[in-house]
Amino acid sequence: MSVASMLNASATIKSKGTKTSDTMGGYSLATASTLATSDCRLRQMTADEARIYDRDSIRGMYRMYIEPVSGLTGSNWVVIGSSTYNVVGINNVDLADELMQVDMELVS
Repeated sequence: MSVASMLNASATIKSKGTKTSDTMGGYSLATASTLATSDCRLRQMTADEARIYDRDSIRGMYRMYIEPVSGLTGSNWVVIGSSTYNVVGINNVDLADELMQVDMELVS
């Protein structure tokens, strides 16, 4: 079984832009540009209840497996479906340049 056959979702990697306040007191995320689009596999690592801005929320950490993407750094966002994730850590598995592990935190 090849690695590519296990990648069952599509990820869009974007450079960070700005946060813009909205009318409800929150913010919307504006991205500067798209770095790459690639197939991936997403796995939830943890989920905790957190108090964010005086509201009870769920804070989730995820791990994405993806074929190597040039230029991917900790200052990128990843969009999978309708969810946006903040890149927290990147690991080139076995330094083989065949598969990358990208740890992410759910933003929206």
